[in-house]
Amino acid sequence: MSRYSSCDMYCIKREEHNPPHECCVRIGGVSAVVSPDAERTINAKGGSQSHIPVRFDLIDGEALFEMARVLHEGAVKYGENNWRKIDVPDHLNHLIMHAYAYLSGDRSDDHLSHIMCRATFAQAVALEQGGDR
Repeated sequence: MSRYSSCDMYCIKREEHNPPHECCVRIGGVSAVVSPDAERTINAKGGSQSHIPVRFDLIDGEALFEMARVLHEGAVKYGENNWRKIDVPDHLNHLIMHAYAYLSGDRSDDHLSHIMCRATFAQAVALEQGGDR
């Protein structure tokens, strides 16, 4: 993909032109990864498939299981998707509280899993509101 130095747009067709065009996407967005027009890659055996410009294989599975456990507990306690009704600054405040609690040695709660949840919540809410870039 070609990156434009003046913004966060990439051309999935590797063309040099000024965005936005239908072939230009914001890296990090779903459309940058999942697209019927995605660039193809061919492996050593000749197999062809869509190129994935991000590394899902680097996400730690065990950490995601811990995060999912905390999400389940939160859904039982507060209701499913209640976190979507909370503003970014409130999510970040709770994230910071969990970080300081963990750093101070408190192990009475799964602070690191809560930090992951709150960071994800803040990111999702910001993206829903068209922000974070």
